[in-house]
Amino acid sequence: MGELRVCATCGYQRGFHVFFREAEGGGVVVGLICPNCGQSYDLAWREKDLATPLTIQPGEVFPAK
Repeated sequence: MGELRVCATCGYQRGFHVFFREAEGGGVVVGLICPNCGQSYDLAWREKDLATPLTIQPGEVFPAK
């Protein structure tokens, strides 16, 4: 695979949103969600350095283009 950009379910071609979910055994699952149809994809990305339970801290606000 050269690129993962197109949703296999609906064919949306402009990339994905990212989701974070606490993983069994610790760490966090990082996955993709199609912004068009909502199909999620678990690509077996696991991040053990993120703290659980997940907490959200506001960061920089980026202006609209």
